[in-house]
Amino acid sequence: MYPAAFDYHAPKNVKEALGLLGKLKDDAKIVAGGHSLIPMMKLRLAQPKHLIDLQKVPGLSGIKADGKALAIGAMTTHWEIESSSTVKSKLPVLAEVASVIGDPAVRNKGTIGGSLAHADPAADWPAAMIALGAELVCEGPKGKRKVAVDQWFLGLMATALKERELLVQVRVPLLPASSGAAYMKFPHPASRFAVVGVCAAVTLDKQGVCVSAGVGVTGAGTKAVRAKGAEGQEARRGGDRGRRAEGGGGRRRPGGSSRLGRVQVAPVPRLRETRDHGSGETGRRIIRRGGGAFVDDVSSSKGASDRRAPPSGAPSEPPPGRVARAKARARIALTRRPARPLPSFIQSSDSRAADHPRS
Repeated sequence: MYPAAFDYHAPKNVKEALGLLGKLKDDAKIVAGGHSLIPMMKLRLAQPKHLIDLQKVPGLSGIKADGKALAIGAMTTHWEIESSSTVKSKLPVLAEVASVIGDPAVRNKGTIGGSLAHADPAADWPAAMIALGAELVCEGPKGKRKVAVDQWFLGLMATALKERELLVQVRVPLLPASSGAAYMKFPHPASRFAVVGVCAAVTLDKQGVCVSAGVGVTGAGTKAVRAKGAEGQEARRGGDRGRRAEGGGGRRRPGGSSRLGRVQVAPVPRLRETRDHGSGETGRRIIRRGGGAFVDDVSSSKGASDRRAPPSGAPSEPPPGRVARAKARARIALTRRPARPLPSFIQSSDSRAADHPRS
C-alpha cells in the first residue's frame, strides 16, 4: 500500500532540524533508518504531512569509548554496532543484540536511535539498554539534557523525548571487572521481533558472589521493563552466600540456586498468554535460561566455589572456556534457523511457461 502524500525535508545540521520541528510541530515526523516509520505509513497507521530525514546531518553517528561509557551516535546503524571492533572489545553484548535484529536489510539501514525513539514494545534494544543502565542524550532549543533509561519508556511507543527534541546520542556504561552480559529472545518467525526477550548483566566479586545484577525484558507488555524483583533477589542471595563464606549465619533455602534465571519472574507485568505463542510461559523460560546460563558463564571464569560436586562415577566437566563457548553458540542457535527448502510443487517460471504456452 502507498503512504499518504507528504513533503520531504533533509536538514544539513541539528540546528536546522530543530528549526523545522519547531515550525512544523505536530505535522512533522523524524525519519532515521525508516524501518519503523515507513511501514506504518504504508499501512496508513501514520500519516505525517512532513518527513524530516536525518541522514545528511553530520555528527549523529559513530561509536567511541568516552571514559567509563560507550558513546553511540543516534544515527549509528545496527550493522555498524554489530561489526564495531570497539563494541566487541568493550561491551560485546551490544554486538550480540545487534546481530539478531531483523534481517540484513534492517540491520544495514535501521538505527539504534530510531529504535529507542520509536519504542516498539517488541524491539531488542530497550531490554539491553535497561539491563546495562544506559543514558540517552536529547538536544532541543535549550540545549542538551540526559535521560536515564528507567525514565525513558513511558508506555506503548511513548518516550520521554519532548516535541521539539532530537535523540542525538546513547551512552552505555562499561561493565566493571568480573562482569558479563547476554541477550536471548524468542523471535517471531516472520518479523524477527521479540515475542519475548531478556538481557541480563551481572557483576561478581572475587569469591564469585553476585554483587549486582541488571535484567531488562522486552516483548512481554506495552513497554520494555526492568525485572526489579529478579535483580534484588539475586543480589540478596549473593549476600547470603558471602556471609556463609565468612562463617556468618546466612542460610540457603532448600532447592535454592545461584542462578539469576531461577528467581521468581512475577515482576514482569502481565506476560501475554495466547494459544498461538504461549509467550507467558516462553517469557519465564527465556528469563530462567538467559539469566542462568549467563551467570554460569561469568561464574566459570571466576571459579565459583558454590557449585555442587558431581556424583561419584560421573564424567568430569569440560573446561570453563569450552562451556562458555558452547552456551554462546546455543544462544545464537536459538535465534538463527536454517532456511526451509521450497516445496516440490513450486516450479521455476521457465518450467511454468513451457507447460502453459501462450496462445
